[in-house]
Amino acid sequence: MSYIEYANQGATRNQSLSPQLTQALSFLPDLGVTARVFSGGQPSTGSNRVGSTRHDHGDAADVLFFQGGRQLDWRNPEDVPIYQQIVSRGRAAGLTGFGAGENYMTPGSMHIGFGTPAVWGEDGRGANAPQWLRDAYQGAPAGQAPTNTQTTGVGMNDTPQQPSGELSRSQRMMLGFAALRDAGAALQGQNSNFFADTMGGFQQQAQAADDRAFRQMQFDEGVRQFGVQQASSQAERDLRREQEGRLARENQINILGQLSGFESQARELEEMNAARVLAGQPPLPLNPYIASQISMLQRMLAQSGYSPAPGAGTPAPGAGTPAPGAGTPAPGAVTPTPGAGTPAPGAGTQTAPDAYAVIDNPDSTPEDIAGAMAFLQNLTPTARDLVGDEAIDAAMARGQARINAISEEVEKTAASDEQVKARREQIATKGQIVVDYLLRGIDEGTGDFIVNPFMSNNYSRAALQRGGDINYQEFESALNNIRETLTAETIGILEDRGVSLGVNLTDEDMNTIRRIASTISVDNPLGTLNDLKEFERITGVDLGLGTFATGGGDSPFQRIDSGGSFEAGGLTFEEVN
Repeated sequence: MSYIEYANQGATRNQSLSPQLTQALSFLPDLGVTARVFSGGQPSTGSNRVGSTRHDHGDAADVLFFQGGRQLDWRNPEDVPIYQQIVSRGRAAGLTGFGAGENYMTPGSMHIGFGTPAVWGEDGRGANAPQWLRDAYQGAPAGQAPTNTQTTGVGMNDTPQQPSGELSRSQRMMLGFAALRDAGAALQGQNSNFFADTMGGFQQQAQAADDRAFRQMQFDEGVRQFGVQQASSQAERDLRREQEGRLARENQINILGQLSGFESQARELEEMNAARVLAGQPPLPLNPYIASQISMLQRMLAQSGYSPAPGAGTPAPGAGTPAPGAGTPAPGAVTPTPGAGTPAPGAGTQTAPDAYAVIDNPDSTPEDIAGAMAFLQNLTPTARDLVGDEAIDAAMARGQARINAISEEVEKTAASDEQVKARREQIATKGQIVVDYLLRGIDEGTGDFIVNPFMSNNYSRAALQRGGDINYQEFESALNNIRETLTAETIGILEDRGVSLGVNLTDEDMNTIRRIASTISVDNPLGTLNDLKEFERITGVDLGLGTFATGGGDSPFQRIDSGGSFEAGGLTFEEVN
């Protein structure tokens, strides 16, 4: 075929392409492109074969592309669209495997053929495939591969599912021993990669063979165009560049290894400092030597032209690394605010001492204390080791005791409130009985209470006592109950219980109440009414005197003008001037 040239006569894979692959590449003339094969087909068995099964029976090839007599190169931005058309048209024709990119074979070359659908780049890894190859592969519709084509092969550096069918007998024996070593390590709970490493060695041998074939092809092409001397010089320069590139990659690997070790130490210190902050301890500074080494190695890595593969976890040079000689905490360490004092109750707990302060603060609510206890309970293992289990357990015990005490106090206060309410209602009920019996009105002129005439002198009171008047007996019982409730002894007991009378009373108020308890009496009805009026003012207990005291609102009592008269007990009373 005019669109395919063979330059693989000296290669291990020196066979021509299969008819199926040749047919799938028949679109190349439409692009004005010729494919030069420097690594072609190989037998599926025997010693005259290398690498994976993709090249078996000519179902894959490693090629260079030419257009108008010029070799194409995917490093040239103007040539990239041509490569993408080749991938896209190839996919539509049923091709499934494409490999290209920096440090994979040689610039401008490409693996193209059948096999398990995949794209790859350096080291035969899909993650290293260049973006232009990914875009072309993923954006092209997949065609129908020929039905008689073997498609069970794997990627360039992928481990074959059935390696025994593609390797020599000695290689299969070596893989078997490697698998046994992996199995033995697994039984001992250890991880090993003997099988993968051995297989990788075989694949490197295959790649080296392809490289030699490619260099031979280049040399032959140089001899044909320029003669032996210039071709030899060009081959020598190409070999030198290849060796320099290999040394550069080895240097990068060495730098990455050292950088990883120092950054691991920095991350460990960062984790320790985070735990120290939680424990209320100052963070430790990063060793200046480690900081300087990280900075130096990152500069060396950047100068070497290193760039991480897409999705790789290696940080970009300079990322997240302290400046050389820094005496500050490790990167990312949490530093307490200078001068920060004890947090207010309910404030976010940041350290173990914060939690202790909340637990021991008498103004903390049960919710505050429970939050501080949860913080201590959830400390990281490292922070817990720094704080100490004994200190944490003691703080947890104090916190639980505080919550219990507050709960008991709340219950006690609720019970006391009920007692206060009941006592006030009792005094109000008894007081209104006394007022209803004693009070008959208010003099509009003087504002003085007008007392029940039957209580106005000793003779009438004695008659009521001897007569067994039910209303009088109820009045006398209610008055005695109030006097007993307001005695100094009873008031003292209430104060000890924290109950009082439900209002904030001054010492003067309490003395007034004690006096009232000693002066109210059936023998002093007017003084009793005035005392009860004062009690009502101090405590707010409604005895029915507030309306009379202010002269406003409705009243069950009759008001009389000076010099008037009123009816009571079947008698008519008139004021005598």
